[in-house]
Formats: sequence, structure tokens, C-alpha cells
Amino acid sequence: MSTLGIVITYRETELCKKAIRSLVDAGADVALVFNGWDNKYRRWLDSVKHNLDYVFLNRQNLGFCIGNNQAMRVAIRDNYEYVFLLNNDAWVESDCIQELEKTLSKYSKVGLAQPKVYKAWNRKLLDTTGHIFTYGDRYSWEKGLGILKDRGEYERDEGQYDCLVDIPSCCGCAVMYRVEMLKDVGLFWERLWSICEDVELSWRAHTCGWKARFAPEAISYHWRGYTSLKNDRKKIFKKQNFNLWRYLFYRNWILILRRYGSEFQKKFEMLRFLILSLKCSIGSAFKLSTIDGKFIYLCSKAIFDNKYLNIINRIIVPEIRRKINASPRKL
Repeated sequence: MSTLGIVITYRETELCKKAIRSLVDAGADVALVFNGWDNKYRRWLDSVKHNLDYVFLNRQNLGFCIGNNQAMRVAIRDNYEYVFLLNNDAWVESDCIQELEKTLSKYSKVGLAQPKVYKAWNRKLLDTTGHIFTYGDRYSWEKGLGILKDRGEYERDEGQYDCLVDIPSCCGCAVMYRVEMLKDVGLFWERLWSICEDVELSWRAHTCGWKARFAPEAISYHWRGYTSLKNDRKKIFKKQNFNLWRYLFYRNWILILRRYGSEFQKKFEMLRFLILSLKCSIGSAFKLSTIDGKFIYLCSKAIFDNKYLNIINRIIVPEIRRKINASPRKL
């Protein structure tokens, strides 16, 4: 069996080296996707290149979707059986890849496999065991309601998630995809740029008959948000009170819901967003919220109305372009 491990980073090198080394120790080939490349990182690249089979150096910040798609296309071209995506602030145990390969090889219609992911700072505290819906039948794409969240996040691991079980979606911080599935359903939806791309691909795979499975014997660790914190997220909050990542989350979830959601799921989410917009508006008045309630209101209307979706895109797309086109010293 052959697996290509893919690590994508945006100018974060400290933990990225650990992620790469862990994949090598786990027996995977490794592809590095470096967004925001600058020659000042050349010495660092020279120190890790002996562990790399493929390198993609993107001077612009192409985002999570386009960056990972670059490497996944190579995995398809070079006939790998599996790809394993690993965030730059995550790493795996030495048998993680093997356990995930075992899960996928055993069940022919399982196209995605999720390891048990712990918080990097506490190896008993869970980060994710896959995605589930917040309400309704939380394990069902057809009957789940609300957004998808990380199953077990911040729970102490006491064996409550030690069963091999089908889940709706796998978290992209550490996930294995069957290449055969990617050939069938396609790669990440690049319009999303970053955020929720793992949910969209999981839902699309489900519509094509593929299953996602949690493999508790495979172990990984994740800092979650390390790069954002390192790039001084507080400054983003202060500047125009605009946190692109949160705004992207709501916009992208609307795009996914419009594409795959049932009529009832859409109406439920519209009502939930209307309530949330009121809470955010009150929170903003007391400086307790970092997102504008008016934006959430637009999201509620955009579920059914293209006019409001266009307004949302006019808010978000320029911010994405700013991040793509900014010089290394400005971001």
C-alpha cells in the first residue's frame, strides 16, 4: 500500500517540521505545500528537503483548497492508493498511517478515515473524532440539523469513542482519503478557498455512495489555530473587527447547505441564523461579539436568495483577494 502525506503551511515552520518528520516515521511519502513562499525560508527548506518527495512553493496564499488540490492531483497521477492530509500544526503516531490504511483496505466503500485526534498540549483531551451534526440525528446527512461540529472536542478521553464507527464527515486536520474516491467525486471545492472544505467533500462523497469511518486505533495530535495565533489574530480583531476565518465559515456553510441540504435543513438553519444574528447584534453592542449580527442575518436570507449571497460575496471575496495578493511583510 502507498500513501502520500500532504502538509500545507502558510509561513509556519516550527511545528511544520515536526508534522513532516512524523509522516516519514509513519512510513508515508511526503508532499509539502508552502503557501506564501519567500526565499527567506530557503534555509529552512534545505533542512527538511531530505524528508520530502514533492514540494510546491506558492508565492501567493492560495488557501487550503487549491494548495491541497495541487498535491492530491500528483497523488492521482503517480498512482498512490491513499492521501493523508495533515495540518502544519499537527503530527501523528508512528502507526497512524498503517491503522488508517487497514481501515480503508478492509471496507471497499469507505473512502475517508479519521484518526483519533488529541489536543497537542494535553494527550488525554480530545480534539476531534470526526464531525457530527449539532441537532437531530447527528450521524445522518439526511436527518442531521444545524452545523457540523467536532465530535468529542475538549472531552477527556475515557474510551467513550473507542468503537470503529461510521461518521458523517472527517476533519481535515488529519484525514486519509482513498484515491479511488477522489477520482470518483473530485477534489476540494476551490470556491470555498479555506474552511469547511472537509465537510463539503465528505457530503459530496456521501451522495456518491462513499462512507466515512472513525478509526480509534490511529492517533494524531493537533494544536488547532496555531498559525492564526502566530500571525497575531488579535490584530485582525482590532482592525475593522473583521475576522475573515469566521466570516468564511458562515459563508461556506451556506454554500454547502444550498448545494446539498434538504428543504427542512435549510429552513431550520434559516431560523437558527435569525436567532444568532440577534444574539450577535446584542453582543456587538457590548463589544462581546467579533462578528456582525447583520452579516449573520444576510446569511439567513442567502440560504434561499441569490441576491443576499451576492452581497455576502462582495464582503468576503475582496478580503480573500487581499490575503492572496499581499506581500510577505504585510500578512
